[in-house]
Amino acid sequence: MEKYNLEFKKFFSKREVKVFNPHVHWMMLVRLFSVLFILAVIASVYFFNQIKDEKIFREKNVSTPENNLITRNQKLLDKVSDYFSEKETKMNSLKKEGINLEDPRIQK
Repeated sequence: MEKYNLEFKKFFSKREVKVFNPHVHWMMLVRLFSVLFILAVIASVYFFNQIKDEKIFREKNVSTPENNLITRNQKLLDKVSDYFSEKETKMNSLKKEGINLEDPRIQK
């Protein structure tokens, strides 16, 4: 057993300890993230130009915006139109008839 212990100690005692140099590791990290940043900027510019030229992510069956608005929101437009026409008729009737305020103290 002692023989193995001696060999084990000799093996690790002869081994040289490498000096850790943090500057080298920081430079490697800075270069790596610089390259990744440049690649991200290039990809962003590429996709921006592709989308701007409508080569990717374009909508199929695109019609004119005027027709699109009317067909998509016809029900909502009808509701809004009905609301304002009803409001206009109420306002006209109030102008013609006036407002009848009843005294709450008087019971019928």
